[in-house]
Amino acid sequence: MYSQEINPDNMMPKGLDTQKPSPGQDAALSSHRVRSTIPKGGTDDQTWTYPSPQMFYNALVRKNKAHDVEASDMDVVVAIHNGMNELTWKRLIEWETLHGA
Repeated sequence: MYSQEINPDNMMPKGLDTQKPSPGQDAALSSHRVRSTIPKGGTDDQTWTYPSPQMFYNALVRKNKAHDVEASDMDVVVAIHNGMNELTWKRLIEWETLHGA
């Protein structure tokens, strides 16, 4: 993977289809992505888009971290991931407001 050409738009290997099921995947997963409220650096009006459950699962497989993961749990895992990011961003803005940043 480290010798592959990287797409600068998402810092992922070029040609990687992150929305297709992984080999041996035991459940169909959604490819729906949710837009975050977190601004994308270097842009005026764009925000990050969270990974779909399928993308999240594929990333775990690609990193050899899916040995004890059920594909059917990905909806919950992605919801927790997204919720934590949103809460962290909200707290960061609150902290900066308190400290004049």
